[in-house]
Amino acid sequence: MWGLPSNGGEARVGGAESGSIFRKTAMGMSQKKSNVRSGQCPDRVRSLGKSRRGRSSGLEIVKRRPLSPKIFWAGCILISLVAWGMGRSGEAIPASELQGKGDLFYRQGETEPFTGTAVTQVGGKKTEAEFWQGRMHGAYRSWFANGQMEGEAYFEKGVREGRARLWNKDGQMIRETRFREGLPDGPATEWYPNGTMERRTSWRAGKRHGEVETWFASGKRKGVGNYDQGERSGTFVVWWESGKKRQETNYKKGVPTGWWVEWKENGEPEKKAYFVNGKATSGPAQGEP
Repeated sequence: MWGLPSNGGEARVGGAESGSIFRKTAMGMSQKKSNVRSGQCPDRVRSLGKSRRGRSSGLEIVKRRPLSPKIFWAGCILISLVAWGMGRSGEAIPASELQGKGDLFYRQGETEPFTGTAVTQVGGKKTEAEFWQGRMHGAYRSWFANGQMEGEAYFEKGVREGRARLWNKDGQMIRETRFREGLPDGPATEWYPNGTMERRTSWRAGKRHGEVETWFASGKRKGVGNYDQGERSGTFVVWWESGKKRQETNYKKGVPTGWWVEWKENGEPEKKAYFVNGKATSGPAQGEP
């Protein structure tokens, strides 16, 4: 239906929720201004009064007022309180309140698997473990009593994944290992308290695989060898800190094969043996790198 303003303004053609808006000017009705769709019209239309015949004498466009900041924040707080009351997931609780049932953890007295952070504090040390639906999921961290981080690892649905690190009380990293599906996989490194590298190796699906190197705390090379799917393979060499060779052995699929030779620190030969299928055929041989 038509609603025509007497002194300018806009009129709506159609029902309350849809239609077209026209503006009346001194020259007559102007072109259609816009279409009004439900939920898309930013303004409200109200009557300016009634004529002598009781009809509306005009229409006025009333701009909608912006939402008050107080009302906005009150709504946010209300939503937060409702969400909190529906289930306080993500909260931190003492680890002593958790109990295992099968492969899941539950908070005592609750039937839903625990989601949140479990905290332990013993003798000044602190640990935090994140859980999701009853399984460790996210970060696991521990701290010394002096506040220095001791360890950090990550889990996905109860399985260790990614990088795991350990530090000493002075903040020096002493170990870094990578995990995949709960097993060491990738490079692994260890350090002395003075920061010097102690050992570097590589893992594949939980087994040592690839080259392994070791050093003295002084930084001098100590040993080198190779692993193949967890078994020693090829030549292993160990040195004295002076740099002189201390031991040389050979392996095939983890079994000593060929010559096994050891030297004194002054460089003199000490032991020598020849191995066939893991058994020495001549001379004594003891120890491994």
